[in-house]
Amino acid sequence: ANYGRGPDETFVFSDLLSSIHPSDRTRVRDAMDAAILTGSDYDIEYRVIIPSGDVRWLQVRGQSAVTGQGGTRRMAGVSMDITERKEAEERQRLLLNELNHRVKNTLATVQSIASQTLRTATSEAAFRDAFEARLVALSKTHNLLTDQNWRGASLHDLVTSELRPHAGGREGGGARILLESERDIRLNPKAAVALGMAVHELATNAVKYGALSVPGGRVTVRSRIEGRRLIIDWIESGGPPVALPARRGFGSRLLERGLAGELAGDVSLGYLPAGLVCHMELPLHALEPDE
Repeated sequence: ANYGRGPDETFVFSDLLSSIHPSDRTRVRDAMDAAILTGSDYDIEYRVIIPSGDVRWLQVRGQSAVTGQGGTRRMAGVSMDITERKEAEERQRLLLNELNHRVKNTLATVQSIASQTLRTATSEAAFRDAFEARLVALSKTHNLLTDQNWRGASLHDLVTSELRPHAGGREGGGARILLESERDIRLNPKAAVALGMAVHELATNAVKYGALSVPGGRVTVRSRIEGRRLIIDWIESGGPPVALPARRGFGSRLLERGLAGELAGDVSLGYLPAGLVCHMELPLHALEPDE
């Protein structure tokens, strides 16, 4: 049965050998010959191809029986189907590789955040506050991805999660923050992290200097699909007068160079008298999950 044969089917030694996966056949014969010549235990794992074409993993253990004249007359042992165990080991290997990949990416992101924050911070306290806030923003995105087993995250959930602390406690944006979307889309992990950090930087800037720094200010976030591109507009209004900054901070560089580079899109910042406007055009192929 381990070789995919019924009890009434003829199954001789040559059939057994021919059913072994071609990549494992030489290794099996060498182990078998060694057990016959030396009398050592025969213990090996290999793949077989059953008549249906499916591949199974077997573990075979046995020992040769030596006669009084010193010759080997037979081998006796047992074969066990270990396909489920092998598949579980492969899944574990893939998960560990994926975890290693994610940890490296996360550490690279944290390193970049630390470096860029340090470059623009005016004091140790300013660095600490900005760095901690950015790590919290990163962790929020990771939480959303973890809830979906890192298969992706909702754009709406991502924006809502980042803006909720500034929404006056009302779900979906409240009176000060308005979210307008034709339809929600799912983002792959890379896109979710990049957009999560971008929304965090825009919100932080709005709270410090822009529309959310005064009681009557508002932020509108609009998203729509045009062809194969996602268009996102961040529009501030009712805030203090806007002036072109004397130097580019971390947030500006993250948006105009980092986000555009990460997702192969176009990002522009408009310092309009009525309020800051950030226009993003991102190709869907860089945003959508692989599945």
